[in-house]
Parts: sequence; structure tokens; C-alpha cells
Amino acid sequence: MDRNTSTRNTSTNSHGTNNSSAALPDLATYQAQWAKIHDDTVRQINEAREQERRRTATRSQQSPSS
Repeated sequence: MDRNTSTRNTSTNSHGTNNSSAALPDLATYQAQWAKIHDDTVRQINEAREQERRRTATRSQQSPSS
């Protein structure tokens, strides 16, 4: 029972309103990191799609027309 109480207290302390101002910089940093990861991923996907389009266009120009 003590274990559950301490777990509950720890959870409340780390996520409760008392520490919300202290947790904000960490949350903002976390969100910024994930936003950067997302943006990088979208950029990489778009680059890969563009490279595939270029390869497809080059192949279609090189292949003889029937």
C-alpha cells in the first residue's frame, strides 16, 4: 500500500499543477525536437519522391517508343 501511495505521489508531483511551470521548458524542448524530426522526415520523403520522379522521367525518355 505504501508503494502505491508513493507511486501516486511521484506521479502527481511530476505531472501535477505544482510543477507545471518547471516542466514547461522540458515540454517545449521535447515538442520542438519532435517538430524538427517531423519536418526532417517530411523533407526526406519529399526528396525521395522527387528523386523517384526524376528517375522515372529519365527512364521514360531513354526507352524507345513503340
